[in-house]
Amino acid sequence: MSAAGQSRRTKLRLIKAQNTQFSWRVTGYLTDVYIFARCGVGRVFSHRSSRKVFREGVTIRTSDVIHLHKESGFWVLHTTSGSFYVIATFERKIGWYSLMQFRASGQAKLRLPHLLLH
Repeated sequence: MSAAGQSRRTKLRLIKAQNTQFSWRVTGYLTDVYIFARCGVGRVFSHRSSRKVFREGVTIRTSDVIHLHKESGFWVLHTTSGSFYVIATFERKIGWYSLMQFRASGQAKLRLPHLLLH
């Protein structure tokens, strides 16, 4: 599914995320995200990686999430493969809840040095 198949709200959040400066090089922007088995699952846009290229809007499962935090109004995921994903929107029914459960579980144990996050 391309960005054209997304809701108006999702399109606007995706554009806003893509026009925001982040502290790390963004690997991709995710929409309709939920957390499952320590991974982020969602549709990816503007994916940039030397290892793998995904088509716009394809559903992916990230590597295990080792750190998550909020930056510039967006939740971001750091993964074991070194990727940095920005969450533009959550899956409507379970997305936000799954992130809060994951966060509370302490499974994203690696705490990156504060200096690296800014």
